[in-house]
Amino acid sequence: MAIIKKFRIKSFKQKKPILKLENISLSFGNRQILENINFEINKGEIFRGCIEQDPSFVQAGLLIESFLNETLGKGWICHSFLANGAEKGYYPQVLHLDQSPLSPWITQEAPALVNTLYIPQDVNEVNGGTLIIPGSHKNIIKAGSNGEVGKLPPAINLEARAGTVMLFDGRLLHGTGVNHTDEIRFVAAMSNVKSWMRSQENWIISVDPKIIESASPKLLHRMGMQAATYGGTIEGFGMGASGKVNEIHGSTKYFREAFDSGDYIRVGELSPRSSKKELQKNYTLKGAVKQAKQKAKSKASK
Repeated sequence: MAIIKKFRIKSFKQKKPILKLENISLSFGNRQILENINFEINKGEIFRGCIEQDPSFVQAGLLIESFLNETLGKGWICHSFLANGAEKGYYPQVLHLDQSPLSPWITQEAPALVNTLYIPQDVNEVNGGTLIIPGSHKNIIKAGSNGEVGKLPPAINLEARAGTVMLFDGRLLHGTGVNHTDEIRFVAAMSNVKSWMRSQENWIISVDPKIIESASPKLLHRMGMQAATYGGTIEGFGMGASGKVNEIHGSTKYFREAFDSGDYIRVGELSPRSSKKELQKNYTLKGAVKQAKQKAKSKASK
């Protein structure tokens, strides 16, 4: 597979910015780099559009999605979506693999994680463009699990124009470069992983209820709200599901909405001695199963 591909972001090229990042905060060891992270989002749709690879926001969204489907397999999910900034003169980030949580296991045939790096400003070696060691994923693969990597070529700075999306292998060594300018250099990194992996960001808890309410089936799936037999079930709901987008018997949106409204009722200990009232409670699991059956019946009748 190609290790680095560059595409364009439509929305970042507009005169009035949809996304504005200020006061980004990072630290290295005991040395403080910045004070805090502050996102000023005029239109939150851009983040949803990037996660969905919607061509309305990402010019090559369909191509990028096809590439991710081929590399990670259909059903991949969003691992995280983070801002990464650098101020003048601070230390470079330690070179690392974003797929390192799987260590010491090294996936040989293909990565289990692919990064989509959204670049809203010109980056280069002067302002701390991301450091990468081209081809280092091959050294990692050759070394195998717990193997010795050996000597590596020197790192180089990424050079790209504003509006670029860079895709790179999760086994590629990279890190934040040194910024020699007076302006903060920032990028937005979205990591994507195979469907069976646990996401870094716990979207099920952190996403705003209003976004959940209006989210498309694809977005819900990318945020891990589509259960499958191998993971993501809630009180057993989702067992038997394959994890496909908008699969009726795997959508966990019902549980999240019940949680947000304060109406979530968990199934506790039940026995032959349980009262009729206890047995007939409006358990959320019962409601989710009922809703799924109704939707399946409605779909079959069309």
